[in-house]
Amino acid sequence: MTPEEACALAIRCRVELPRKPELADEILAPGFVLHALDPLTPPLGMGAESLKRAAQLYISAVPDMAFKVEDIVAAGDRVSVRWTSEGTHTARLLGFPATRKRLKFQGIDMFRISDGKIQEAWTSWDVLGVLPQLGVIPSLGAVLGLHLGLFPRLPLWVLNRGQSSKAAQGSSVELSKVGSATRET
Repeated sequence: MTPEEACALAIRCRVELPRKPELADEILAPGFVLHALDPLTPPLGMGAESLKRAAQLYISAVPDMAFKVEDIVAAGDRVSVRWTSEGTHTARLLGFPATRKRLKFQGIDMFRISDGKIQEAWTSWDVLGVLPQLGVIPSLGAVLGLHLGLFPRLPLWVLNRGQSSKAAQGSSVELSKVGSATRET
């Protein structure tokens, strides 16, 4: 399978399969394994049925959910897809009641493909970004009090998620009280 064909297969899985669960039988290997790398998705088993169940779980709660592929890369037997999804939360989702709110989130899939079929998929999506949209938890900005100006100066490493670099050490960022503009000092 060429890299282009492998990418097309991965796109069909991410973009088309949620709306066409019967596609799973065509593009997934009989022993397909779904690795859902988030704390909310329940264990869904193995084989094509696992991805059909995942699609049903999310599409039933967000029926207008649409996926957009932002980036795709193929190397060897792997294809990586970075995607964005958007839709309206109209029914119970993972135990959370319908909010009628518009949800938008991102995720990344890694597919292992051989013999023209997807053998495994690793899926990770921004659960922490969705929970505030559902009203389950406050946004990170609200938690830190950034919108109130309670923390006008944060070390740069806080914003860089703890990544250490000589450039970041000793630097700080002053957060504007208006919007998300920042100024390095």
